[in-house]
Amino acid sequence: MRNSIGSLLLCAVCIGCGDGRQWTGADGGSLVDAAIDSANKAIDSAMGKDAALGLASLTISDGSFYEFGDVDVNTSVTHVFVVNNKGTADAKNIAASALSGPFSYNSKPFPGGGTCGTSLAADGVCTFIVKFAPTVIGSANTTVTLTYNNGSSSQTVSRAITGAGVTPVEL
Repeated sequence: MRNSIGSLLLCAVCIGCGDGRQWTGADGGSLVDAAIDSANKAIDSAMGKDAALGLASLTISDGSFYEFGDVDVNTSVTHVFVVNNKGTADAKNIAASALSGPFSYNSKPFPGGGTCGTSLAADGVCTFIVKFAPTVIGSANTTVTLTYNNGSSSQTVSRAITGAGVTPVEL
């Protein structure tokens, strides 16, 4: 006996009834298959995978922004950022934005001496290095943006970066 229902909850109740009935959705598709697909997407989402299976999904380490803090004028510090592809496909055509002000890639160009290239495998990790070299006193900020193809379309991921040039302390 085939029944049409629009509620996954009712499907779950029927699955437990054990009488062999197969429930279908309004579109004629199996609600069991839909439930399994939905559960798999929820698991992938909980694991940080892209909800739309088969796509790359890049992240950059260090939260929504990274702060170099106070740095003496006419000196420099570097920071290694980690890029992670949490998707299920390779990220391709990776390109980085130019940095402004006292920020630059450590050894020009991108990845500044890190390991990132123009592609990153699914579940892959790479690095890029940013240098902060203030020449004047005061705060500065920029944003590094990576553009990439996720297997379907062009995407971007960004990380704001801040720092402050300060007067060196003389002893």
